[in-house]
Amino acid sequence: MRDRLKRTFTAIDINPGPLISEQLARIRGRLSGSVIKWTNPENMHLTLNFLGDTPERDIPALTGEMQQLLSSVMPFTLRLHSIGVFRNLRQPRIIWAGCDPLSTLSHVHDLMTAAVKKRGLRDENRIFTPHLTLGRIREFRDTDQLASLLTEYEGFTFLEQTVDHLIFYESLLKAEGPVYKVLQRLELGRT
Repeated sequence: MRDRLKRTFTAIDINPGPLISEQLARIRGRLSGSVIKWTNPENMHLTLNFLGDTPERDIPALTGEMQQLLSSVMPFTLRLHSIGVFRNLRQPRIIWAGCDPLSTLSHVHDLMTAAVKKRGLRDENRIFTPHLTLGRIREFRDTDQLASLLTEYEGFTFLEQTVDHLIFYESLLKAEGPVYKVLQRLELGRT
């Protein structure tokens, strides 16, 4: 009998406050001439590791390993700031907000990667670039407007929030968009 697979990832939940909502509405308005699939504020998260298809039978041991490794990481303050694009300004594909502290986020990512490898699983094999996806660009029309926004939001802080846990999610792909199901809450260490 084949093991059931779940499409999984680890992430930090983002609790969007009024400032993010207000600024996203402003950014959307400024880029209204382009076709962009904006992230639903209720689904905002910062992905740390995307594992993809994960055997259901491996999830309890994997999340147990992750929890053990995270006990050494103290809660920290996450700062979302500035905006940028992936690919480049002429061919933007993703519009994002940057994240700090990079060293802590990279350390947590490395710990989760170690847990995945220890269980003999694979995660996304790409360079980790912490960011919050604001929108996925389908069709783009105004490079000057985007360049102006990038300059205007340079250094702008959208949010500061305490991170004291991660979430191990299952991503369910639906016609109306992805649905994220919490499989496990992973607590960071305590002093």
